[in-house]
Amino acid sequence: MINQRVIRILPILSFVLLTGCGSSSAVSVDEEGTDFGHRIEGETDGRRTVVVIPATNADSYNVSPAPFATVDIRIGRKEAEGTPVELLVKGALPDACTELHGVNQTRNNNEVIVQIQSRRPGEALCATVVRPYRFYVSLDGFFAAGRYTLNLNGRSKQFSIQ
Repeated sequence: MINQRVIRILPILSFVLLTGCGSSSAVSVDEEGTDFGHRIEGETDGRRTVVVIPATNADSYNVSPAPFATVDIRIGRKEAEGTPVELLVKGALPDACTELHGVNQTRNNNEVIVQIQSRRPGEALCATVVRPYRFYVSLDGFFAAGRYTLNLNGRSKQFSIQ
């Protein structure tokens, strides 16, 4: 026969275990949202908001495409000239020395080509520290209704303007 103390403790133990499991599987909320123009400044969710800061000295840099993990295409409200579009780029810089270097944009009909570049001092010894970042890019001009292709550092993503 099962000990009466075990029977009384079993419901309490089950509650504690289920509560612990429930909290570890909490749904994560994307605080960025998809709202055009919404910005998070500083550091949250382990990511630092970065901007392009021009190089201040004549040191030689190695310039390459910036690494990124995701891009969210955020559509603004339609205006008389058309619809504005912006990008929210999330990624991680690979070391303590790498910074964003610049952004180049071109449009060829319904293809938008964006190149985000990073720079690293050529001869520097840098600590290997992964630094998650977020970066906002306002696309040049306005967009008419239609389907578009974004090409960001060689990776393509489709979007539509209503």
